[in-house]
Amino acid sequence: MRTTQLTFQTDFEQLNSQYAFFKFTAQHDKGKAKDSTKYAAVWYSGTQLDNLLDEQVILASLYRQGNQAYVLLARQSADSMETLRQKIAFSEHFSAIKVQPVTASDTSSDNTISGVDLYQLLLNATANSQQERHQFNNLNGQLVLIPPFNKKTAVIMAFHFQLTSELVLVAKATTYQTKAYAKKTEKDAQKLAKKLAKPAYNLHLNTFKRDYVGKDDNAYIKAGIPHHKASQLALQIKAEREFLNSRLAVLQTVVDKFNQRYDGIVITHWTEKIPDITWAERFRLLQDKNALPKLTVDMDIRLLDKIGTAESNVLLQDIHHQLTLLKIPSRIGKQEIAKACHLCLVKSEDSYQQSDNIDPYCQDFRYSRQHLTDELYKSVYQTVNASTLLKNLVKELWIKQSIRANHIELLPAIYPLTDTWVFGMIRDKVYHLLELKPNGDYQYYQHDDGLLFQKHAFESEVRLIQQANQPFENNKQSPIEMFIISPQRDVNIILNQEECVMPDLAPIQAEIVAKDQPFPSAYSDSIELIRLFETDKSLISDDNWKNFTNDLHRLAEPISKKAFIDTLNLHHQPQHTVNKVVRALLRQQNIILNVSKARDNLLEKLPDMFSIQAGKLDTTTAWYSVGYYHASLKTELSHMLHVRKIKALQGELKHTELLALMDVDWVRYNNFTVLPYPIKYLREIIAMQEQ
Repeated sequence: MRTTQLTFQTDFEQLNSQYAFFKFTAQHDKGKAKDSTKYAAVWYSGTQLDNLLDEQVILASLYRQGNQAYVLLARQSADSMETLRQKIAFSEHFSAIKVQPVTASDTSSDNTISGVDLYQLLLNATANSQQERHQFNNLNGQLVLIPPFNKKTAVIMAFHFQLTSELVLVAKATTYQTKAYAKKTEKDAQKLAKKLAKPAYNLHLNTFKRDYVGKDDNAYIKAGIPHHKASQLALQIKAEREFLNSRLAVLQTVVDKFNQRYDGIVITHWTEKIPDITWAERFRLLQDKNALPKLTVDMDIRLLDKIGTAESNVLLQDIHHQLTLLKIPSRIGKQEIAKACHLCLVKSEDSYQQSDNIDPYCQDFRYSRQHLTDELYKSVYQTVNASTLLKNLVKELWIKQSIRANHIELLPAIYPLTDTWVFGMIRDKVYHLLELKPNGDYQYYQHDDGLLFQKHAFESEVRLIQQANQPFENNKQSPIEMFIISPQRDVNIILNQEECVMPDLAPIQAEIVAKDQPFPSAYSDSIELIRLFETDKSLISDDNWKNFTNDLHRLAEPISKKAFIDTLNLHHQPQHTVNKVVRALLRQQNIILNVSKARDNLLEKLPDMFSIQAGKLDTTTAWYSVGYYHASLKTELSHMLHVRKIKALQGELKHTELLALMDVDWVRYNNFTVLPYPIKYLREIIAMQEQ
């Protein structure tokens, strides 16, 4: 399995012969403490370097640790490099800054640049053109690229590419807006002033170039839009344009561009991980249409209208009708009942904060309830999505009922445990523990060092986890997503990482490109197309075949793929056998009408995105990834698949036992979960404790 961690092979002699590296270090001056702190930002402002180095182009820059920076230049003669060094060193702007040439190396020292600093600097240079007339002083200190085909608009999304300390390449979506847009939309004068004080950039090729003058209202500043998080889908297969804009394709483009630029000097490639376990065949509980009715047979589901309007009553009646069609018994009620499960139709939470009406979100926690807003249900009303939404809500109610009964019914039925396990998580420096017994019974504990007494038997194990978490205890969120204590007192932690699955995109890209190509000349007229189709005698016997072929004859030639697809779908729906046979016959001639989302095709082209895999790195560390279900790919995949790490703090690794607990489709309805499913129950328990 390939991941987004990079491996570099470097000819350092060649690299140093073609490029020059300079290191800038801000010197601390006790007598001018206030001024010296400003010097650390001299290079970041860019104007000094930009004016000083008018004879040579800075291909890239990199800012590190507040007081250090590196720049990359094309190497000229040794004399010119020394002249440049002296020019910088004796400039009044850099009187408190040490300037020294450094050498690219595989070892770290004060006179070298190596590791992540070196390769990030080289990456940053890929934004600069190799053609002299398009080169500019790239003083952004980072690699910023705008996805292809993006139009110049007031708000634009760009990718920031960063190498982590473990050489994982990360693409972070970031929003930029023009100064004019900020002036138009930001009503708070203080916030506007803060935005306008940021560095400004002009579009240059597919990146940004600093605007040092600062008077262009069409220049871009890095600033998000309220309530709108910058994001980009992991993969899109609708068309080539969308594909090239997706996060996985952009990552591949950057690596390809890097290898082209440094051909013969540096080469990089994605890391390969060898799995010990691979599951392509996935467990699907909810795929069975009878699964939920069986699970909910003993549930007393009450539907409550917390809005009380004529419109909300119509919606509630429809919810009742849809549940009946799903064979899930329910009844319309007036108020909560102690042992019942309640599906409550409500307004959005914000609407209650702005009125004197009783907030239905804040009621007695003794009742099992799941809220459904009227706006959400109206968005799926009388569509196929209504049943999907209701199935998910009923599943959530079923989980809550299990918690209130202190019994996880599903656990022993599907994944029997031979002994007691503990699953835990860290939240706000409190350690939450869920002790699961083989029969599905459980106990919940809190471990908080602020408490006088701890009421559980796992204190020594928690101390180990606290030690592992100590470097991150002041972080907003710990990278330790979950900890597990086995019956033998093995202590394992699950760590989230930036590293993600990086599939081979070439096969699916080839199919996307082929889809957008016209019919070849040999099949651009109706006669040849029909001749090809009728090699399959089953098509001729179809009742609607003659009507279809007659309409084909009426199409203008050369026949376009769009016109053909419209005609085919008009006579035979996409799921019809005839439609599938026609597409298959064309595919045999390498004529692609659509990117196949069939299960077998996906597994062939993107196996790592649709499987569960795990492997051992050493005696105390393993990795795993959980892929999408085959049915998840319509025209897009929303999220990158993170490669998580399992580390044994005490005893043995338990990744093989834990992997089975992630092969479930009911924690996130019909979607994958990346942590052992007891975490779902633990989160619900914590939520109830906080009410």
